Amino acid sequence: MGSILVFLLPDLPGAAHLVLQTLWLVGVWLVLTWQVVRLLCNNAHLVFARLGWRTAKAPASYVRALFDDYAERFDQHLMVELAYTAPNLVRGVIGQRLDGSAPVVVDLGCGTGICGPLFRPLAEQLIGVDLSPAMLKIAQKRKVYDALIEADIVQYMRQHKGEFDLCFAADVLVYLGDLRPLLTASAVALKPGAYLAFTVESTAQPNWVLQRTGRYAHSRGYIQALARQCEFEIAALEQATLRIQGDKPVLGDVWLLHRSGV
Repeated sequence: MGSILVFLLPDLPGAAHLVLQTLWLVGVWLVLTWQVVRLLCNNAHLVFARLGWRTAKAPASYVRALFDDYAERFDQHLMVELAYTAPNLVRGVIGQRLDGSAPVVVDLGCGTGICGPLFRPLAEQLIGVDLSPAMLKIAQKRKVYDALIEADIVQYMRQHKGEFDLCFAADVLVYLGDLRPLLTASAVALKPGAYLAFTVESTAQPNWVLQRTGRYAHSRGYIQALARQCEFEIAALEQATLRIQGDKPVLGDVWLLHRSGV
């Protein structure tokens, strides 16, 4: 385009130069604008968190990209650096109510499969579900799951009716604000008398809040009300330290819900 303009304005070299310079600046501006837009799209969830906006959930694309990048160092970072306790907390609360084995157990948001060895002795069939293919690849190496499924956990639960005896989510619901879709889907996917266990980061604010970390925290009152609406009984509720971050304990709740109907 620049050469065309010079040809059209042979007697106005100053004007042609100005036009070319302007076009160059516009081109640079467009490139920079595109880079900013791409950055915001890839990190919109964190931008919303920093701005204090409340969204219903973290986008699947954000969660997938986050954990695909995190997969190789995930276990070391959580278990050693963050003193991660969620898997043991969930297993402990389930052990209070479930003495024998469970035919079909689903690890929702299984990640690299840290929970797998804890639940393998309990499950006749152990299924892991996660959004991140990189995390699932590592989980496969543990050789403790009967099946590993790449899927959104809410969509996965919606596709099954009365099939599962136990579902659990350790440190997963921090990427969901509105828990109604998950609890509604779980009420359908679980057999009558089955259990749903999970951890959440706690908050004194009503309902849920998107924290500056990009993780959601949920109030007890919100989950208690939602559980009743979805026909769950609260079988157990414990406060616990989920991990240590920045030398400070991250407090949360460990929930065990019982599917009514027996």
